[in-house]
Amino acid sequence: ESLARRIRELFRGRFSQEEIIRCIRHFGDGDNVVAFLMEEQPDVVNQLLGRDTGYIESTRAASENLSNKLSVVEKGSEMHQFACETCQRSWWKSVPCANPVSKCYKCRMRFEPIPRDREWGIGKFQCDNVQCRRTFR
Repeated sequence: ESLARRIRELFRGRFSQEEIIRCIRHFGDGDNVVAFLMEEQPDVVNQLLGRDTGYIESTRAASENLSNKLSVVEKGSEMHQFACETCQRSWWKSVPCANPVSKCYKCRMRFEPIPRDREWGIGKFQCDNVQCRRTFR
């Protein structure tokens, strides 16, 4: 029991207590267990421990699905002008092309962007400072 705990601490919890005990019963000695776990290929170790490696394929499929969804969301963003009639204020905001909606910061109402042909007041300023060199809108 204490040998299993020390081996588990050596590998910083990568293996459960039951898995370490299974290896000790298989190899009989703590040194052989440590040598096996450090030198053998991961698929051989997983096979001896009885771990299912099917979770890797399911994780890979899930990550591909998530990346496809993110690519749809991250198609791009555009600067749009929004205006609130009740607060008498307007603002510019970079919003995704898929859902160009913004909230007024005062009254918390959602607004669609102003049509492109009716926008006003956009300008660019480039800072001449050598350390800054940023472009502001």
